[in-house]
Amino acid sequence: SPRFSRSGRRRRRASSRPCCSASASGPGALEPDDPAWPLWVRGGPLGAAVDLETSREAVRSRLAPLLADEVVIVCGFLGREGSRLCTLGRGGSDVTATALGYLLEAEEVVLVKDVPGIFDADPRAVASARPLPEITADDAETLARGGSRVIAPDAFRFLRPGTRLRVIPFGSPWTTTSGTEVRPPSSRRPGAVPGSAPDTTERAAVACITLLPESGRTGIDELGRVVPPARWRGLSAAPGVLTVFLDEAEVSAAVEALHASGSFRGISSRVGLTQLRCASIEEGRSSTSLPR
Repeated sequence: SPRFSRSGRRRRRASSRPCCSASASGPGALEPDDPAWPLWVRGGPLGAAVDLETSREAVRSRLAPLLADEVVIVCGFLGREGSRLCTLGRGGSDVTATALGYLLEAEEVVLVKDVPGIFDADPRAVASARPLPEITADDAETLARGGSRVIAPDAFRFLRPGTRLRVIPFGSPWTTTSGTEVRPPSSRRPGAVPGSAPDTTERAAVACITLLPESGRTGIDELGRVVPPARWRGLSAAPGVLTVFLDEAEVSAAVEALHASGSFRGISSRVGLTQLRCASIEEGRSSTSLPR
């Protein structure tokens, strides 16, 4: 249940931890039907999107005044659309924390997890994977959208420049130095969503590996030495990030070998994708990949 507190006039903290029911109890707890409920959505009842304008007014007029005197507990992953109760989908508690942190202009958002932090590779696939003491918000979002499941990808949509984000293990004190500190983004447009996919002419089952090269390197040469280009089903490159597409059967071995090479700051992988090959306006070919 995300908890929000304020000490002094400007300091606010948002935190998120799993919640198993639609109710909370204790001083400062808000039920979803409470008039002070702060998170409003649209497009429900399943996988709803945060309605920032309605939520902003609810936070300003109802939630913010409560924070002057008490710690407020808000159940994660739930939102209201009129009189209807809706869910935010997988990772909704993370979205609740960062969205309300955004609306409250929180100095810090803390996500409480059942893992030690964000890892440089999937520890289920790579025995030598280690938690990262710090990472930039852009890199953390890249890993999340590439398959890392520590933070829900949509939670990054509401992370303000200047707001600290920490991932700490369950049971740790707020002052712990363990976990991962996510450095604030330089800029962020709240609620930004990816575009829709084009019409397709061909489909193929693939998986992707997202790589964060070491500073000053493109990572393409290092990738090619570990995974020969002949095995690539596709490659996407942007400043500071590479995504390579492979047959699903090759991903586990490739992730382990890439991590062992020591050439990348972070690695995540995602299976269950469909590679779409589409006709371009110039009658050429292009491709993209989406979850199956």
